[in-house]
This record gives sequence, structure tokens and C-alpha cells, in this order.
Amino acid sequence: MTRGDTLILACESDPIESARLSRALMLLGYSPETATSADEVIELIRSRMYQRAIVAIEMTLQGEPVLTRLVRLPSTKAVLAVGPAGDPEMETLARLSGAAAYLPRPVTIESLSKALWTPASGKFA
Repeated sequence: MTRGDTLILACESDPIESARLSRALMLLGYSPETATSADEVIELIRSRMYQRAIVAIEMTLQGEPVLTRLVRLPSTKAVLAVGPAGDPEMETLARLSGAAAYLPRPVTIESLSKALWTPASGKFA
């Protein structure tokens, strides 16, 4: 199985950041599906089961971080949060919401690769 065989959801509301995140995932061998709004995320998760998701911590639905909803899905093995660099409050919110990692913007291929790697299993998350 290649990494591209695993469904991964990339959620960024800013089109430039969404394109940057998708490009980085593709360079790592993934085929991401993207969402640029909370409503789009909900629509996608109703039709597919994602094992991994990367979501902007600022994305909310009815006052709740979308990240929290994704963490609660039984099919989701890992949810990573993306947010502003140098913002410890957002990073804390991401961790409390259940994010496996917090990636500051702009997301780099190196930070993304490191966050997706699961050392205990020797596999990519």
C-alpha cells in the first residue's frame, strides 16, 4: 500500500494555505481531498471515511472546532491541527481538542512529514 492509498482530508479556509498544504501532501505521496469550509468538511465526512485529517484550528461549526468533530470519528486515526505560528493559545486549544500534532503556518514538507510519522509503529500516520 502506498501513502496515496489512504484517504486524507486537508481542511484550510484560506485558498493559498489550502493549496500549499495540498502540494506538500502530494510531494509526500498522499492524494489529499480538500475542504475550505466547515460545511464542506461535514459533507465530505458523510460520504467517506478518512483515516487522517489535517484541519485549521480556526475552522468551527456551531461554535465548536471542526477538529473536535473529526477526532471523535471512529474511522479517524490521526487528526493534525494547522494554525498560526507563535500562538501558544491556539496550540493549546488544538491539543485540548485532541490534535495529535500542531503545525504552525506556513506548513513545511518537513514539519508535515514529521507529524505524519508514527515512530512507535514505524509507519506513517
